[in-house]
Amino acid sequence: MAHHQLFEWERRRFDAADAVPVGEAERLVRASAAAAKRVGGTAFDFGREALTAQNLVGMIAAGNASCEILPKVDRDAPGDAPALRHQLVRMLGVAHDLPIADDAATTLDTQRHTLLEVLIGRFAREAGEAVRRGVPRAYVAHEDDLPALRGRLDLARQFTTLAATPNRLACRYDEFSDDIALNQVMKAAIVRLRRLARAHANLRALAELALVYADVADVPAALLRWDRIVPDRTNARWQGLLRLAKLILGDRFQNSASGAADGFALLFDMNALFERYVEKLLAPIAGAAGLRLVGQGGARSCLHPESGESALFATYPDLQLVAGGATRLVIDTKWKKLADAAIDRKMGVSQADLYQMMAYSQLYSCDRLVLLYPHHAGLTGPLPAHHRVAEAGGPVRLTIASVNVTSRAAARADLSAVAGLINA
Repeated sequence: MAHHQLFEWERRRFDAADAVPVGEAERLVRASAAAAKRVGGTAFDFGREALTAQNLVGMIAAGNASCEILPKVDRDAPGDAPALRHQLVRMLGVAHDLPIADDAATTLDTQRHTLLEVLIGRFAREAGEAVRRGVPRAYVAHEDDLPALRGRLDLARQFTTLAATPNRLACRYDEFSDDIALNQVMKAAIVRLRRLARAHANLRALAELALVYADVADVPAALLRWDRIVPDRTNARWQGLLRLAKLILGDRFQNSASGAADGFALLFDMNALFERYVEKLLAPIAGAAGLRLVGQGGARSCLHPESGESALFATYPDLQLVAGGATRLVIDTKWKKLADAAIDRKMGVSQADLYQMMAYSQLYSCDRLVLLYPHHAGLTGPLPAHHRVAEAGGPVRLTIASVNVTSRAAARADLSAVAGLINA
């Protein structure tokens, strides 16, 4: 299989030495279209002279070609694929509570394999560890017509449907079985990954897992009963794996994987991922400071018609730190390249973003605002930078800040400083 690698917003000409052939590009674009639309973005711009990656990252496979799109805020700097892949895996792990981040095995995997193979490898290893401790079982209700009574007799069925066949008994009974919803999800994920995996170690591990689940029913992904998987102490160690299975099967993360004919696309919007990553790491910091973190909340509207009609233009700040019912700090996350203050006094902040923050200040009666960007090597000046915004009701402080996403510890330190701006 031909494998290609692009970075966010990278433009690859069709006449370049490392070009994606036009035929393969067409197939990759088609395979990505449905998933990209559901995520709310675009994976590729397919032009006459070049293929350009857009605002989504992830993995696309179609026919005999695959393409990995990696996050890269600073598109002018040389790309370090293993480091960026590891960064993406870590952010996914933190943002969605997946068992894939911050261990030596994952670091090694991201140096040798594509994003998809890394996720497959982590799933296979975690599943292998879980099944060695025992596959979950539960009592499953059955209804069957048997020659001898088993369990309870279904009187209504016995004297209607089976009235003419007294040699059969309508039985209702419970059987202790491993053919339960949780195991059906696991088997569906294993079956899907065996079609996608290329690395020998992953194929071997998945084949071993397939033997464990041989007696579990094959249920199509669209018919899996997620609602029957109720978290409890008997399946607590499986919750991370189930979230990873949802990613693979596309239930939660908008994956278009629908068979070899249509291809496979696993795509993520970096704006949404960055916001979720910050929210997950900031929540315990806020809690320790006696604050409540609210994500995509508020819903305060800009216009309230005098006619009494419903309000218009509701607002949903990315993150709010709230204390005593009052918004103390509004944070808007931006997965964009922040310019160095020594080069650009505006630091690349758009006028629209600034107007949005001023609106938040007015609507939420908040005098502490933060525009939060991912840190990158091109930032040499001191951050955060503070600015006073002229407001009729009093001064408002807007802070331009960045968060280092190369490690969880560095990100926590930056976010602790952001939370401390309430008292600045």
